[in-house]
Amino acid sequence: MATSLMTSPDFDLTEEDRRTMLREIDNQAQYMMNLLNDLLDVSHIESGSFTLLPVEIDLPSFLREVAIRHHRLAEAKNSAVQLDNLVPGRVFADPIRLAQVLDNLISNAVKYSPPGSTITVRTRAEKRMWRVEVQDQGPGLTIEDQGLLFKDFVRLSATPTNGEKSTGLGLAIARRVVEAQGGTIGVESEFGHGATFWFTVKNARRDRS
Repeated sequence: MATSLMTSPDFDLTEEDRRTMLREIDNQAQYMMNLLNDLLDVSHIESGSFTLLPVEIDLPSFLREVAIRHHRLAEAKNSAVQLDNLVPGRVFADPIRLAQVLDNLISNAVKYSPPGSTITVRTRAEKRMWRVEVQDQGPGLTIEDQGLLFKDFVRLSATPTNGEKSTGLGLAIARRVVEAQGGTIGVESEFGHGATFWFTVKNARRDRS
């Protein structure tokens, strides 16, 4: 509709109107591109053409790079992404797919937390695995919502705090990626008190007991 208005000779739009419509067109185009990429990911995973290239990764260094990137994005909402209790260790994972899972969990934490929030990323060593946690300061999840998480095209009762869009596939893809690498994913939440999303990833051989 925005493109029709901009190209129609029947409407005399101000420069501000045009900028607003261009922003909306850009947002919609980005949303459609994200949706297409998510659908392709699901298709590749379900068809068995999903490829993993695992290597040894220094987990604290990897998380620092991810956190710096998301902290810059979170500043737009006057929020922050911080690291807490990063235990030294190495994991065995596909770095691109590991970043994809973290990007989804951290961006969701920013998206559903109010402006001025702090999103915390931490790690914990478990036998043969590492657990990575992303804690937000959002509205928390109802029991009903928790039962719907990690499924395709889910729409939860909570809504993004700044009008951000979601394809409804991010967590479902994160689950598939984590499980394909031998881990598990879940959430701990009390409605009204935020949520902590977590997943596990294999230790590198030198760290395995």
